[in-house]
Amino acid sequence: MWKVLLILALPILFRKSREMITDAEILARMLVMETGMGLTPKEIAGVAWCAINRMKRKGGTLYDIIVSPSWVGTGPRADSYVGALTSKERGYKGPLGHRNPEDSSVFMNAIAFAGKVIAGLVENPIGKREGYLHLRGMPTDNPENRAKYAKEIQSGKRIVDSGKILPKWAVDVSRGGTAHVLEIGITRFV
Repeated sequence: MWKVLLILALPILFRKSREMITDAEILARMLVMETGMGLTPKEIAGVAWCAINRMKRKGGTLYDIIVSPSWVGTGPRADSYVGALTSKERGYKGPLGHRNPEDSSVFMNAIAFAGKVIAGLVENPIGKREGYLHLRGMPTDNPENRAKYAKEIQSGKRIVDSGKILPKWAVDVSRGGTAHVLEIGITRFV
């Protein structure tokens, strides 16, 4: 038991300054921003393992994968979770929203969970997958959105699936997409 507590305390014990950010802390910030820690533990673990899988493929650190503005993209083979937004806009650096993350019980739960993932105490539920998509954040299939995404639907970049208009990379090959999708809760892993 003391080993688990030590592992969970290491990120906090060895933080030297605001500029020094541990793998557990940056992973926790990503988990709070991407999941709000409100999904199932298996979904949250899957999101964390997407970043770890990308890191294993690309090399570098979790910080490089999660924050670095020079690694942009949001698709399954992208190198960063930042995409077109700056890391400040996503909250990966500095406070999460308008509050100090160290004062947030959600963040403290996230850092404990991230520490367990990094220590290998949380099973990888997604294999080598590197991308994910939360269905609740995607446009609903309705006439207004069909018109808005008409060009992308016609070109095949987006597909109507499960009542949503989704990027092709987030749809299983059996439904006309390009991925072998694993669904856990409301999250698709590719």
